[in-house]
Amino acid sequence: MTITITIGGVHKGGVGKTTAAITVGHGLALAGYTVLIVDLDAQGHVAYYLGLERRPMIYRLLVDREPIKKCVLMARSPNLCIVPSDASTAMAQEKLVTMRFNELRLKQALAPLQGGPNLVILDTAPGAGALHDAAMGASDYVLAVVEASTASLDGLSLLTQTIGEFRGAGHPVGLLGIIPMMLDDRTLASQDAMEALHHAQDGLAPVYPGVHRATIFQRSVSDGRTIWEVDPTSRTRATAEYSAVIRRLLEDLDP
Repeated sequence: MTITITIGGVHKGGVGKTTAAITVGHGLALAGYTVLIVDLDAQGHVAYYLGLERRPMIYRLLVDREPIKKCVLMARSPNLCIVPSDASTAMAQEKLVTMRFNELRLKQALAPLQGGPNLVILDTAPGAGALHDAAMGASDYVLAVVEASTASLDGLSLLTQTIGEFRGAGHPVGLLGIIPMMLDDRTLASQDAMEALHHAQDGLAPVYPGVHRATIFQRSVSDGRTIWEVDPTSRTRATAEYSAVIRRLLEDLDP
């Protein structure tokens, strides 16, 4: 069975969402799982972060209705593939607004993958919109990526409300967990945010292992490599923390 997960969900940019999608996706691929990352952001950062070319595959998939297999590119052999995005994705979102049952368009496009990859990871743009709704409609779960700040709880509250609306409309998406990002042990704000998240988790979802700020993320982006390639022996705190995130994810999913 193929499990589809939206990574993000909270309508805020700059929290490391795409980095999380790529790092988790490639980490799972290295562990032997087959993974497809679908980039639903017009910035096309999934391809860029992996050192690949941005391409208009989301437009072709959702507007031109090209078969999903024609929109998939190999990113890292043998287990990691992507559906890349580019600026045309913004036009795809505009066209999607006018389509009937637009929240089902992505789910229908991904349907032929069932029984293929173990996991499909959807990387969404910050902010609400038709593509975000389409991702929610296509997902089994959301893995929320939030900055370690008290303001992030407001975004989580909105996310749980959105999930409730989709479940009420017959889309059984669930909140799998919350990954606190950009932790900084030196600041009281970061410490307070973690306390608030753990206090609120009973009403939201489990809090996953957090990820601290680290220069390896900037270095990996500039090199077009993932942190697993920059640090293949897992000596840095970043690789250790993401290893913990992946272990928790696999425990919860048992794919």
